[in-house]
Amino acid sequence: MFKGKFIKVSLLVSVIAISIIITIVPGISDKMRPELDVPYEPTHPSVVSSMLSVANVGKGDVLYDLGCGDGRIVVMATRKFGAARAVGIDLDPQRLLEAQERAKAYGVLDKIRFVQGNIMEVDASPATVVTMYLLDSVNLMVRPKLFMELRPGTRCVAHAFHMTDWKQDKIVQHPKARNNRISYWVIPAHLGGSWKWTTTTPAGNVAGSMNIMQKFQRIKGTINFDGSRDTAIDDPFVDGKNVSFTSRVNYKGQGINVEYKGVADGDVIRGTQEWKGGPHSGKFIWVAKREASNVYGTWEVSLQGGRAPLDGVLTLARKGRKLVASYYVKGEGRDERISQIYVWGNSVYFRVPLFGRESVAVFSGNLSGDKGEGSVKSKTWGAASYNWTARKTR
Repeated sequence: MFKGKFIKVSLLVSVIAISIIITIVPGISDKMRPELDVPYEPTHPSVVSSMLSVANVGKGDVLYDLGCGDGRIVVMATRKFGAARAVGIDLDPQRLLEAQERAKAYGVLDKIRFVQGNIMEVDASPATVVTMYLLDSVNLMVRPKLFMELRPGTRCVAHAFHMTDWKQDKIVQHPKARNNRISYWVIPAHLGGSWKWTTTTPAGNVAGSMNIMQKFQRIKGTINFDGSRDTAIDDPFVDGKNVSFTSRVNYKGQGINVEYKGVADGDVIRGTQEWKGGPHSGKFIWVAKREASNVYGTWEVSLQGGRAPLDGVLTLARKGRKLVASYYVKGEGRDERISQIYVWGNSVYFRVPLFGRESVAVFSGNLSGDKGEGSVKSKTWGAASYNWTARKTR
């Protein structure tokens, strides 16, 4: 696995290097080492510092480094940035020996736990920050694990490599970084679905509702007052548990600009709504509750627009911290195990292999009650997208 950072020459580092040499030279032979998915490559210390800075690592944080190499990220996180605890995970026992020596030399071994193992098999749910220096392909493999295990608000930072269509919340350019890039994401709250609330105004109570569709940290949807015409939400922004957006809502025949800000906690959003314009301008409490819905089960999926060969059956279940899904493609008579599957409330996203697995169809949409709908795209089709509908069979 990756990770590493060259440290400027000093007496302390010389002592570390001598200790590592003494420890490792008689140690692990190449034949005894596990086969690695990612080659070891050191990260410059200034890049490490920038990674930890963009993630705002500080007191109270628990940092997990996926592929910790010689341990310099976890050491710097605890020694310089004040992280309460850190866990370094790597397959290579030689790198872990170096990491142990480094942590011991800098006096932070009591704050760090090193694990020899596959990053996919180690539970990362206690983390408040996750760091990575892997590969694009490995990042994509790790991505479902991050969304299943990490809590909303957990910060993720990667040296060099991206997460395909999970767009970065921030990109930092760094001259010492590979590809000159550090990428940063925040695990978003689950916001997909139908929400309702009541607003108490001087003129009485107003019933509000909205329908949200989510894909990673991006949301879109509509909002409604007292059963009037649906209007689109504008300027949506999601940062972990924090959500905000605006909308021009029709209330008793009058257009009112409303600004919403809240914090999502499971099926409840608590915050404020500010009405701008009209006789009841002002700031009101906003407590929205999501309607119950179960996306797990078996769904018959039908495509429109001439893509009937992709009609199929989606089976979706949750086992512990894992999503287990498959898609039976009726037109081709094959059953595909789906590894890239995500659920945010009632919103779903999954990828079905096409044409001998050389390309994929990307489905996104909502599953609510016993019905579902959304869109599907594939690079194979160019810019075209098609609609899909679904009905729950069990």
